[in-house]
Amino acid sequence: YMFHKDILLAQDNVILTHNSFDVPEWWIAAYDKNTLEKVWHWQDIYDEHGELCFFSSPKLYHHGNVLVVKLSNLSYGIDVNTGETLWKQKSERSQNSVMSGCQDKIISFYRSKKEGSKLDSFATIQIASMHDGEWSDVFVIESEYIKFGINIPVIFEWMGIWYIAVIAGGSNDSYAASIREKLYLYNLTENRLEWKSETLPLTERNLRAMGPYFKNGKLIVSKDAIFSYDLKDGTLIWSKAYDKAWSSLVIDDDVLYFSDRNDFLIGLDLYSGALHCKINIPNLKETVPIIIQNESLYLGARNTDIARSLLKVSEGKCHVEAEIVSPFYERDGHAFEENYVVDPETGIIYICDHYRLLAFDLDSEGIDVEGL
Repeated sequence: YMFHKDILLAQDNVILTHNSFDVPEWWIAAYDKNTLEKVWHWQDIYDEHGELCFFSSPKLYHHGNVLVVKLSNLSYGIDVNTGETLWKQKSERSQNSVMSGCQDKIISFYRSKKEGSKLDSFATIQIASMHDGEWSDVFVIESEYIKFGINIPVIFEWMGIWYIAVIAGGSNDSYAASIREKLYLYNLTENRLEWKSETLPLTERNLRAMGPYFKNGKLIVSKDAIFSYDLKDGTLIWSKAYDKAWSSLVIDDDVLYFSDRNDFLIGLDLYSGALHCKINIPNLKETVPIIIQNESLYLGARNTDIARSLLKVSEGKCHVEAEIVSPFYERDGHAFEENYVVDPETGIIYICDHYRLLAFDLDSEGIDVEGL
């Protein structure tokens, strides 16, 4: 039984990660998006570090001709066209697989302790170029809590200035029943902390914030409400109380989309928080990622493990674009995996079933398959 946690499009290839505990094996492979023929196969991490691959999931980031793979304290750069290893780095400090990026910049963080302490006391944000993977420290967040947590930081450029935004916080309750978090904005171009916002509410349950997300001078955070902050000074512009968003948030054409836990797809105006659309979709709480391509918003609502209803949303209305069913489930019991990707040029949907890479053409209702 195989797992393919990540699937992405890079140039003309579909790239996915693969691991199997039964055999065991671990690799990344690229398939031609038109023929599904394998283009290259890469497993340097597994060859060099073996079972480490099964204790942590790798994080991928792609830009241009380079695919960056981060696993624990290991980072690799791979040519997306050939699968050739361009560089590799091993950090003595970063022990997690967290990574995000923008253009040719990638960021991560590592935790450290005060001398004599058994608990994490600091989180240090790091940056590297995806052309060499050499990490350097940017700024440090000091913990004020017994239980300390930090979200994946995000990096972006706005009005000629590069920024890093991150949520960090924790709890002094050993059970983390109440969590206090802050939103930090760091000016990377001028090397200074612009501000930190303490307006995220204290929650009396183990509820961590999601985000931040950036668009057009606004930082969006989801907790037990949706919050919008002004990039300039951290002012809270608006907040809307909803049950915590179930899906990741997606921003398109100044509308913020997410699904809640009450089977609604909700769209809010990015600048005012005004309701743009609220569409009831049965079983939406069992939703796999929201994808926006070519002015179409796709939600892969999970009917069962063997079926997906691909819903298209436009002008505040929703209809079923297509329903796809795992074609080999009755024969070998392989159901769909969670993640999928939509080709913006063709509209073809690529998804795995724990054994095969499947390509669905919604226009022709055709399917191509490739054994993995």
